[in-house]
Amino acid sequence: MNNKFFFILIISIFSLSLFLGIKSVFASSALYQRCEPNVSCVIGEYIFADDGYTPITTDSYCQITITNPSESIIISEENMLDSNDGWYYWSTSTLATPEGMYRTKMCCDVGGVSQRCMDKTFVLGASFEGQKTTLDSTKLNTDLIRQATFDFSGLADAGSATSTLVDAELAEYPDDHWNNYEVVFLTGDNAGTKEVVCDFDRTTYTITLCDATTYTIDSGDKYIISHERKIAHAIWNWADRTITSLGALAADVWNDIYAPIRKLTSRQIGSETEYIAGVTATTTVIQISSQTQAENIYTDTQAMLTRIGESSDVTSSATVFGKIKEIRGAQTSDWKVYLSDFNQVLTGNVYRAKLFVMNYESVLTDAFATPTIVVYDASRNIVVENVSMTKVATGIYEYTYTVAGSATQGVWETEVSATVESGKIIKANDYWEVEGSPAQVLINSISDNSIPTISASVTVSNEGLSGYEYQYEWCIVSAESNACGGGDDTAYSSAAKYINAGTDWNTTLSATVSTAGSYWFKLIVYYGTEISGASLAFNAVVVATPTPTPEIVISGGGGGGSSSTPTPTPTVMEKITGAFCTIFPCETINNILSRLFGIETRASTLELRFTQLENRIIQLLSVAPASIQTQPQEKVIIRKPIESVPKSRAKIRLE
Repeated sequence: MNNKFFFILIISIFSLSLFLGIKSVFASSALYQRCEPNVSCVIGEYIFADDGYTPITTDSYCQITITNPSESIIISEENMLDSNDGWYYWSTSTLATPEGMYRTKMCCDVGGVSQRCMDKTFVLGASFEGQKTTLDSTKLNTDLIRQATFDFSGLADAGSATSTLVDAELAEYPDDHWNNYEVVFLTGDNAGTKEVVCDFDRTTYTITLCDATTYTIDSGDKYIISHERKIAHAIWNWADRTITSLGALAADVWNDIYAPIRKLTSRQIGSETEYIAGVTATTTVIQISSQTQAENIYTDTQAMLTRIGESSDVTSSATVFGKIKEIRGAQTSDWKVYLSDFNQVLTGNVYRAKLFVMNYESVLTDAFATPTIVVYDASRNIVVENVSMTKVATGIYEYTYTVAGSATQGVWETEVSATVESGKIIKANDYWEVEGSPAQVLINSISDNSIPTISASVTVSNEGLSGYEYQYEWCIVSAESNACGGGDDTAYSSAAKYINAGTDWNTTLSATVSTAGSYWFKLIVYYGTEISGASLAFNAVVVATPTPTPEIVISGGGGGGSSSTPTPTPTVMEKITGAFCTIFPCETINNILSRLFGIETRASTLELRFTQLENRIIQLLSVAPASIQTQPQEKVIIRKPIESVPKSRAKIRLE
């Protein structure tokens, strides 16, 4: 019975350790990309500009460096290939040995001598699906599970050869939280080293190792913290422990020191039907009182092994291996679909959409079925319906569409449907803008700068392929930086005009200004969400209005004389207004007459200047020498200003 006792004891201890090991399967894990030996393996990454969506397509932009598990650099700053869409990659099928972790660094230029690097470490070895496990090799599979799990992963901030590791990311954990855990270094001089944690200080986020590392712990060294052997370390680091080795344990059990408290009186175990000699219910070495209890432990152990299962188990939660496959299946179903971001396109030009399909390892992979595309115009009409895209490379699809010249302008939408697995469809969309009939805007001149009515000659041209009704606004402002609208304009107006494709619209725009000074005349034309505009600086001036003088005629000789005063007659403006306001809107007539009055005012100004010139000539004649004779006049013309005269021009007769 001696052999069976030790067999049961060994089974119990193994079951307990196996049960604790199983729990690590549910710890959070970070899986590196796994490459099988002698099988093509692609390591890559999409590189975009600072805006986050424009791909960088510069050749030799990124380099890769790979160090194998033997610490030999097998690839040193080798230029990575690129696909002219921002995807940079390195591929090989020649790696066979040694299996293990290949530390890989991918660095890309960011201007000048600066670089940015990222971790692309991968593992060379057979896939998990290729591992075969039976009850006889349970420990092997359990170790594989444990190697893929850990409790924390980080980068050291600092350290020293005196067994300390500092990492600010550990500050969220309480004091002594990591005591008896195991630190495994993945990179740096200590890569592969495992050390036990003796103390953790949250205030300084410092881990103190029980034994010093061989080399200095440098800033940036990558490490993980694992609880796999925490219980064993906790027992060994217990302050009240008196045992120093396994050999001492066996000796202490049977020596005279522990004889008074030892209840096991013999090392002999009888037959299968006998109890353990001397064992009672108060046995302190092991609580086994009967063969039935031993058999129960054996039965429980078998149940635990059944719960673990085998690698051939189907995906389910019934066994540990089934759960692993379930988790693995969830990871492999993590597909990613990216649709290019198109900004805007003019009518008559080509719109282009590109789709990228990647698997859970971010590797370009063909979709289960060819992706289809739907395009909606600005009025939500479907112009392209479920058309298959064109495959241009593995996992890359493209579609082009020529926007008609008469297409509705505004925001359009593209929707792509990609079937990545049977029954699994991922959709992506992109909003883009169709623009047409761009307008050219010119302010040719300020045709009238006299207040109160300012006029400008303008031209608006439709440079598109189809007619368009333009909304436009014009204003007069006192500063170039002041935009039309907002309530602070000196004058503001708006209107709309339909212009055929390729034609010019010439017109005069007027606005009212009450004060002379320096101003800006601005014209803004809208087409879709875009605008075109023009502005012109000018000075608004006041034009003096001459005072008309009446004609008074005095006849000479004979004593008899006569005088006449013109009878006021209606002005031209009054006559035209009265005649046409019954046919056309008075506002339009008044606008036209106002401009005519401006012309008349300028003519009166010229006439006034001629009168001033005439007066100057008369003054010169009055001081001429006496030898100059003048002819007697029969009539004398006297000019006398009067307070008000109708707006018709005053007639002056010189004799």
